[in-house]
Amino acid sequence: GLIAVVVALLSILFSATYPWGFLGELGKSTAKLGLVISHTTSNFKLLFDLKAGYGLEILPRFLFLSWLIFLCIYYFATKKRNIKANDHFLLAQILAILALLAINLTLYDIGSFRDLRVLSPILVFSMITFFLSGQGKNPGKWVFTLTMIFLLASSYVVFKERNLAWDLFITGRYEAVHPPAILKSVRYNPDAKTRWENTAYVELAAYGQLDWQNYDPGIGLMVLSAEELAGFKSIDSSSLLNAKYIVSLESMQISNYELIKAEQNVYLYFRR
Repeated sequence: GLIAVVVALLSILFSATYPWGFLGELGKSTAKLGLVISHTTSNFKLLFDLKAGYGLEILPRFLFLSWLIFLCIYYFATKKRNIKANDHFLLAQILAILALLAINLTLYDIGSFRDLRVLSPILVFSMITFFLSGQGKNPGKWVFTLTMIFLLASSYVVFKERNLAWDLFITGRYEAVHPPAILKSVRYNPDAKTRWENTAYVELAAYGQLDWQNYDPGIGLMVLSAEELAGFKSIDSSSLLNAKYIVSLESMQISNYELIKAEQNVYLYFRR
């Protein structure tokens, strides 16, 4: 835990905020409190929305809330019976789960498998430690815990989205990749009059799809988001673009640039 805290502090002190997530948006906003409130409210509604995401996400979300409620009930039930040994263990479980849920709702997102990857680990950890701890002898505890574990494990078998998740996160990593060789057409000019003639704007989403074996080391790269590139479509804004090349995933019309190559939905534009 201490190592995680130290790493987090070092990241905050020496790393730039990821510019295209909620935290990046929050950093740029002038009404931070209002943005946090609206974001939290939206996430809270999605948390209970049965249509927010795939079934593979919704069931673990439901189990997470059910497990939290069960721990609260069990905590107060044991406290009422004056079972002191359980107090710190159960309370620590409840507080840890509530803290992570609060962080996820206020600073992260619900849906798109995002809350699943944040909440699932602590859910599994809590259930396993609770089951192995030997806290109390109530048979109902064992029945509920085993049922939760069974439902969580069976969700992978029940929902068809398991194939989507498997293809998205696992299979794709082992497939042969033949990235577009767009960079073959981006060449360094040793006689360039300005540095912009050896500069390329690259859309962030296209950055990881390029074949970097064709990259000419003399070319400078500036990575832009899709929103930033979209803002340069107008004639007035195009005057702000100085680089010789633009690499994008979108087919678009930008003043002073012409499309010279397209490959696998990646487009290369050249400044006239």
